[in-house]
Amino acid sequence: MNLTQFTLLFAALALFSMPKLASAEGQLPNRMRRPASPEALRLARFKAAARKLLVRKLSNKDGSPAKIYVLPPIDYTTSKAKKAVMSTITKNIKAYDPIIEVKEGEFPLTAVTLEQFRKAIASNHADIIFVTVMYPSNFDMYLYDKRRPFQIYAHTEPISSVARYNLSNDAATYYTKLLVRRTLYRFIKNQYYELPRDNSNPILKSEIPRYIASKESLEKVNREMRTKFYAGMGIGAMMSVGAGSQTWNSNLLGFQAAYSFADSFYAEGAVELAAYNAVVGSIKYLFSNKQQSFKLTGGLGLSTVMNQKTLNWDQTDSIPGGSIFAVPSLTFLYPIVDVYLKAETQLFIGLNNRNYIFTVLPGVIVLF
Repeated sequence: MNLTQFTLLFAALALFSMPKLASAEGQLPNRMRRPASPEALRLARFKAAARKLLVRKLSNKDGSPAKIYVLPPIDYTTSKAKKAVMSTITKNIKAYDPIIEVKEGEFPLTAVTLEQFRKAIASNHADIIFVTVMYPSNFDMYLYDKRRPFQIYAHTEPISSVARYNLSNDAATYYTKLLVRRTLYRFIKNQYYELPRDNSNPILKSEIPRYIASKESLEKVNREMRTKFYAGMGIGAMMSVGAGSQTWNSNLLGFQAAYSFADSFYAEGAVELAAYNAVVGSIKYLFSNKQQSFKLTGGLGLSTVMNQKTLNWDQTDSIPGGSIFAVPSLTFLYPIVDVYLKAETQLFIGLNNRNYIFTVLPGVIVLF
């Protein structure tokens, strides 16, 4: 090796052994980094302590993870973002620590009550459940822990006026993240609301602190369970078929009132004015599912009709007054704000002669 080659080799070794200049602050040695501000240090310590406390509260006494389920939201919006909301809740809770176990449940709540919380816990074999109620103006979240059976943790998050009229999946995800974070904060700070001991009462029976959820929100979600009465009216059409298969059409005006005497069973009385005036008494059953906005009722009743002092005159005179009819019915209901739009059909089947009346009666129903 000559002198020139030796010099080049020495220079190359010296170059590779020199310390490199850091290109970013994250690559600098600890002594060369900029010191964090006192506020940043306090925030970091608070986050670490809060995360540790949350993991402990989401675990059992033996250290094993609690069984946590996210239930389908009670949805009063038209956004179709329920799937996005459930997955966002699940992902954000899991992100706090790998030990936390969260699953999506299948039990849809019909009301925000202690009885419903307990049914959901039993159905999913869960320790903790998360329930979201989605309104166009706000999202509410309820956390129920069976280990603290008379406490509920809740938070309501208002939706901005812009997002209310166009609640996309991205917007729903954003507000759900805020909802999860702030509900869990109430959980670790033990800011709970004490549930009533009578498990048949809705939460609304007792006073609700402002920081939990609005009274109006609970009034709406529990209204159908608490109500015993409804009243309605409609304007539609009637077609009658009398002797000799003669038919007659008429406009129709109807009024209904009902009382719930057992769960989803209603006793309904109705007066219908057309070419024949009918008084109808029915027993109806309400079919409902919180996963669907619409409802159905099926009913069976008895009716008597009169052919005097009617709105119209049936020129065929084919159905005598005082006729008795069996009246099966089917009603479709769809909620619009505080009322239900309805579309009802009835078939009057003559019991003492071969007479028939068919009615179609769109209208509205109000719950009390």
